[in-house]
Amino acid sequence: MKLPTMFTNTTSQIQKWRHRLIGVVLMSLFLGFVFIPEAGAEVSTLVQGGQILLKGQNDERQIYTVGNGYVLVSKVKEFKDKETDLVLDKLTGEGKQEWSLALPQPGEEKLEIIQMVANDIVVVLTTPGKETSSCRMLRLDSKGKMLWEKNLPLKKVNTMNTTNDNGLIIIGVKAAGIGRDSLVALKMDEKGSWNAGINDVSRWEVTLGNENNSQIYDVKQVLDQSGYNDGYIIAGSKQMGGPNQKDAMLIKLDTYGKVSWQQTYSRTGDNEALSVTPLRDSGKLIGYAVAGYCTRSSVREMHLLHTGVLGNLTRWPGIDRAIDGDPEKFYGGVFDTVGIGVYPVPKSFEGSRNIGKESFAGHGGILLVGLQTRGTEKNLLVVRISEMGRDKWESRQNIPGDSLKMGEDNQTSGDQLNVVYSSTVPTDLKMPITVNLLKLYMQNVSENDKTRSQTEVFSQRTEDMTWETITLTYEVSSDKASRSEDIRKLMAQQSIPALFSPRTGWGEIDWLDNSYYLGNLLIGKAEGEGTLLYTNGVWYKGSWKNNMFNGKGYLRFPTGEYYEGEFVDHLMQGKGVMKWPTGEKYEGDFLNNQRDGQGKFIWADGTYYEGGFEQDKAEGQGKICWTNGERYEGQMAGGNATGQGSYYFPSGEWYRGEFSNLVFSGVGVYHWPNGSYYVGEFKQDRLNGEGYYVWPNGVQQWGYWKDDRYVGTNPEALKVRDKW
Repeated sequence: MKLPTMFTNTTSQIQKWRHRLIGVVLMSLFLGFVFIPEAGAEVSTLVQGGQILLKGQNDERQIYTVGNGYVLVSKVKEFKDKETDLVLDKLTGEGKQEWSLALPQPGEEKLEIIQMVANDIVVVLTTPGKETSSCRMLRLDSKGKMLWEKNLPLKKVNTMNTTNDNGLIIIGVKAAGIGRDSLVALKMDEKGSWNAGINDVSRWEVTLGNENNSQIYDVKQVLDQSGYNDGYIIAGSKQMGGPNQKDAMLIKLDTYGKVSWQQTYSRTGDNEALSVTPLRDSGKLIGYAVAGYCTRSSVREMHLLHTGVLGNLTRWPGIDRAIDGDPEKFYGGVFDTVGIGVYPVPKSFEGSRNIGKESFAGHGGILLVGLQTRGTEKNLLVVRISEMGRDKWESRQNIPGDSLKMGEDNQTSGDQLNVVYSSTVPTDLKMPITVNLLKLYMQNVSENDKTRSQTEVFSQRTEDMTWETITLTYEVSSDKASRSEDIRKLMAQQSIPALFSPRTGWGEIDWLDNSYYLGNLLIGKAEGEGTLLYTNGVWYKGSWKNNMFNGKGYLRFPTGEYYEGEFVDHLMQGKGVMKWPTGEKYEGDFLNNQRDGQGKFIWADGTYYEGGFEQDKAEGQGKICWTNGERYEGQMAGGNATGQGSYYFPSGEWYRGEFSNLVFSGVGVYHWPNGSYYVGEFKQDRLNGEGYYVWPNGVQQWGYWKDDRYVGTNPEALKVRDKW
């Protein structure tokens, strides 16, 4: 029952060739944000998940909050200042670098949106064109690993949000003919797919209408009382007549993307809905709160709408004063004020509490956030509104940093509400980075009052709002990262002109290591089909992209082994087959030049393993089948059968239980063809320890066993059994 020596082949030769080509020249990418003139570029950027820059700050570096850490986004100059890299640095809460990732982007591609999805980072990029634009999306995990990359069927993404299945709901613009663009909703699953059959709630695409007369700014998933998906609510505006007559609009989609209802809200002048949130009572949906603006006077006023579950304007529930229950409210006065966010307050705010000797009920409700312009200054107007529609208080807040971002997608505590972030990132990262968080929280207001009991002190809680300032000291995690930065800077200083123009079409490349490429070229780089020959006898034939193996190809080594399958950026990655001249063969998944995923390894004698792999070793669930009819099915760890499993013999005997390196070890059961069986402890493939032996007639014998022999009911016999 010995397991054959597994995976003795090394990847040293594979690792040699992967480092031979000259590094990739990264193409340009410029930070940018979606521009929608209807609500203004700044407001559009904020409500769609981006940042706006204040006080003349440049956009060379920006910082995004993700969970309890940060992502620093930098533009790094390349190649005589003609091109830039977009570099993402994941930082801890103190500013120490956890990982760094440069995003190579071709041509004029621009960053549109960065948004956090759970612990992942989603990046949306677009390539503008005179008649058509393209849009693609990347999803990175918390370690900076690329989970997937998708080309979207959109010209741009208007807004997007997370869903409870770890996917995304996306609203964007899709080309539908000359001068006709459509607003489209995509429901994307965790793997980045939106194409599905009929009645799939996790993946779909629907058209909402003509982009020329409608704008979309916000989308939220709606959950039912049990926490299941109940569709999506969309906020925006619709052109109803002349250039100054836009009406606020809500659209409700069901779980399959079909329109359940649509409502517009008319007032004099322009009126747009920029943010929406579901309202609940004891978990049950009772309506929606909608924030935006209207121009019923010479300036924009912050506009709050309260609707029922079908979008009809309704008064707030349980009102005790007539003015509190108005379905429409206006804020801002003579200053230009636009509603940029509406948040439900945390559940903890609803609890009752004592102040002095009196007991007061807590309040749920919402927090309304507006961006207000006073001359050249911008500040925030924040209004706290109870669940009955009463204005509890109003606060104007100066913005302390150089940028502004909504905090809606980064709620880290049930006892406070992260409202907005405002940060300052210096040009020189040796200087501290400051991140300011405006938060709403419950505060003990009488902790120093010695006249009251400790119970009263800790139960006296009220709401408060403050800016919390966090100072980060940027620290590179390794010398390698700083060396890479030095190389980039040195390259940017070079000014040697090109001797001739790069070629496109059929051609050849002579590499510095004397390897030779013959095949298709695109602006001087290997692109399409081509062949590469190394001086040591290694050769590759297949698809290329950006001077690297990309797509399907064939890689052969002078020792006789070869790989045929999929490549990603010079690595064996995806589905493929590896064969050795000694007769072994592997067919299945590859990741980073290693067997990783599901696959089948066949030895020269016909024995095979089929199941999970991780980093070139059998891992997870799998089975081993020998040519003599024996087989193992169960857990694998580190290339060996270890854990829970079953072993079957052609004679009809079988064992099920614990294994260690394919040896019966631990607790298990062994069956014989005559109907007898043993249940108990095993060691070194034998009955060793406590157990029961059961004869075919049902008679049981309990006791202790040593090397397959019964020694009695006294465990002390195990120590002396080998003496007779």
